[in-house]
Amino acid sequence: MLIGEENLRNLGYGRMTLQALIEFARKQLHMDQLFLNVYHWNKAAISCYQQVGFQIIPFKKRYILFNEERWEVLRMQYIG
Repeated sequence: MLIGEENLRNLGYGRMTLQALIEFARKQLHMDQLFLNVYHWNKAAISCYQQVGFQIIPFKKRYILFNEERWEVLRMQYIG
């Protein structure tokens, strides 16, 4: 998820969107486990994910190649 306009950040839109997505996944799709990856440096996203019930889970270090650079990602699981 990306909220590009800086003046629209920190207004709760990300949290509200995630809550709706979690509800849809659990009630409509009957998913009992939800996971996501997030760049380790993205503290705002990590905080948002934790606020809605995700926790960082121990995982072997993972990287995504972006513009020929390796970016470390964290794995998170929805605990609720």
